[in-house]
Amino acid sequence: MMNSFLQSQSYRFASMPSEQRLPVRPERRARSERRSNEGSIAFRDTAYQRIVSIEGVELTDCADVVRDIREAFRTVAEHDMPERLKPYYAMHRMAERMKQHAAREEFSKAAVVRDQLRAFAGSLGITSEEDLASTMARYQKTFGSMPGLAADGIEVCEFTAAILPTDIVTRDGRIRINEKFVRLLFQLELIGAKGEKGNIYKAPGNPSSPLLGNLYTSLLYSIALHTIRGHFPYDREGRMVFRADELVAQGERGERHAYVNLLAMLFYWIMLVEQHEFPKSRIAVFIKKYPHVFRKLSESQRQRLPHHFWKLYNRFAKREGDTSWFELEFTSIDCTREQVDALFQAYPGAVSNETAGG
Repeated sequence: MMNSFLQSQSYRFASMPSEQRLPVRPERRARSERRSNEGSIAFRDTAYQRIVSIEGVELTDCADVVRDIREAFRTVAEHDMPERLKPYYAMHRMAERMKQHAAREEFSKAAVVRDQLRAFAGSLGITSEEDLASTMARYQKTFGSMPGLAADGIEVCEFTAAILPTDIVTRDGRIRINEKFVRLLFQLELIGAKGEKGNIYKAPGNPSSPLLGNLYTSLLYSIALHTIRGHFPYDREGRMVFRADELVAQGERGERHAYVNLLAMLFYWIMLVEQHEFPKSRIAVFIKKYPHVFRKLSESQRQRLPHHFWKLYNRFAKREGDTSWFELEFTSIDCTREQVDALFQAYPGAVSNETAGG
């Protein structure tokens, strides 16, 4: 279930334009079959020398974080699903709920969902048990292969000592999230970034101005949008294809919320990955060096982004005024850029939010 922030007026995915897609197995051949959230972006050496301290944080502590990650990917995949497919996806979800009830021996609840499923199928002209079974089997395969939808399609993996890459995505649609990123998100949640303290307003730090997003939530959706829309678009024949081109994929950070999603992404890259001591100058370099990342922003938004980032930096990182809650520490690690690059050799046909180097 979506959290209250996602249910709010300020973060409705229904406001984004839906693409006409038909989810099938990725088929397009690509020169490079691996990508990351940071593909085409080069990070300075500190990204491989230090990391936010996650000592004492176990993955068993991060169940809520993993659920938030899966929810973000699922929400994007569901939103972009073509209208003609959504009724069958609703049936698919009913069948999944029925199985869950049965597994918990809640047979009366399972029977209620079964009756609802039959009634819904009947409204689509599926009246016989045989037709229903064959339809469910066909769409089970379809939805089970869609990136972001399969329950077991997102897994948490240990990569290197660095937080890069944030994720690795293979052309079969499997999404592997860096376990250190998961533990970092737990730390962000612990210091309040997921709640009101992490809210991002049009006038920085002014709750009376319009709410643009949330540091924690916008970061998750920025990554999910890059993966789903950036690397798994649909061709003119309605087939899902694997797109390796980072010059296109990196710019897929949302539509109406592209600004706040990129703001959160930059905060993560510059403050938490690179730990840059001159963030204001660094963000100017990002905008100039990687214009494809910001292609969805208007000229006025690109001009406003460094100032807004600087205000966030002062609020979250400088511990000024009543914002002393941001108390993340960093620790040295033993990692190299080459080790991160070599990691992709273990995942043939992969993409990621950040391909190291460049």
